[in-house]
Amino acid sequence: MQERRIALVGAMPMEVEPYLTRIGDARREECGPFVFHLGTACGVPVAVLCCGIGKVNAAMAVQALIGRLAPGLVLHSGVGGSLTAGLGLLDALIARDCVQYDVDTTALGDPPGMISTIDRVSLPCDAAVADGLMAAAREAGASAKFGRVATGDRFLSSAEEKRGIAEAFGALTCDQESAAIAQVCFVHNVPCGVVRAVSDATDGAHGDEFKVYAPRAAEIAAGIVWRFLEKFGNNLQ
Repeated sequence: MQERRIALVGAMPMEVEPYLTRIGDARREECGPFVFHLGTACGVPVAVLCCGIGKVNAAMAVQALIGRLAPGLVLHSGVGGSLTAGLGLLDALIARDCVQYDVDTTALGDPPGMISTIDRVSLPCDAAVADGLMAAAREAGASAKFGRVATGDRFLSSAEEKRGIAEAFGALTCDQESAAIAQVCFVHNVPCGVVRAVSDATDGAHGDEFKVYAPRAAEIAAGIVWRFLEKFGNNLQ
């Protein structure tokens, strides 16, 4: 029987390095351009994957992951931009669901963000996993909120544009991967969880903020996931 691992996914090396450091001597397995690092975290078998930046990279990587390893759960963590003044630098967002803000067939009568073939806007995260991640965030001392992640293939640097996406979709953070990962998990019926820590805020020099705060934000997001594994990992097998 194939081992049911928990997949720990980040888009950039800084987002997966906290996992690789903790799991130590992991076995590498390649699938096309992607590398899975197979090891154990908190007594639970895990696969760590750096999927690359952007929706297509994220979707291809997680599709390959599910096809090769059939994980029982996908946990995606990393950095994101705040869409609200209520979520500041280094605060964390535990996703209830994700949307793709740059999918637009409104000219055909569809609502913004409607994804053809699955005919939905909202891509859900597992509710029990989200609750567990929030409990882990609190135990880790992180400032965290539940909310929606808006995903698109751009680094948003305009406060005005961020406000527009927040108003259109009711999202609290933005990124470039989460909704793509959530869509792949949705169509394969694999539960997923998403944690994003804020690396750039709604007003300010977004690129400069990212350079300063992204490494710490990545550590915070991964730390929440790690605490989740410590707290609930044995119940996920």
